[in-house]
Amino acid sequence: MTKKRYQTTSKDFAKPYWECKEQIVNFQLTRGNLNHFQLLLEKTLTNHYSLIVNTSSPNTGNWSMARLWRLWMDNTSRHMAASGCRMPFYITPTGQNYGTRLFDHNDAHELFTATHLGVDANGKRLSWARQSHDDMRSADQGERIHAMQQHEAFASERGITLTIPRDSEYMRLKQQQDQ
Repeated sequence: MTKKRYQTTSKDFAKPYWECKEQIVNFQLTRGNLNHFQLLLEKTLTNHYSLIVNTSSPNTGNWSMARLWRLWMDNTSRHMAASGCRMPFYITPTGQNYGTRLFDHNDAHELFTATHLGVDANGKRLSWARQSHDDMRSADQGERIHAMQQHEAFASERGITLTIPRDSEYMRLKQQQDQ
């Protein structure tokens, strides 16, 4: 018994990936653009035998942007505390304040997240966390960069020094936006 050899023609194989002119990269798929995405896939599959597809949850950015935000909140809270900003130790149900303490990085995070990302009708703010929690929706990458740009302007107006690493996700996204 002899093995049958299969002959292949150029029709049997797709173009190599380096010849691919149209690529679908970082496509954020929603119900609204599902038909458009399907057309792109069909067009790409006419030129290629197979595709490798990876999926992930919506792009909420990486932790480097959240860590940078926390660094900024630390810098901002130090400036505000040095300027005399204080928080009450305790607020009674009737609204009376008892004692005061210095404004800290957690106060800054709560204040500026609510200010720059906004709150819903129930007063719940968006979250910087990757997963939604405590009835808060996670902010997407666009909302995060917008909040950071607003805080950068806020800090600049008040002389607060913010660190922006050259190789950070925030700097990369700002440069992409400027192009």
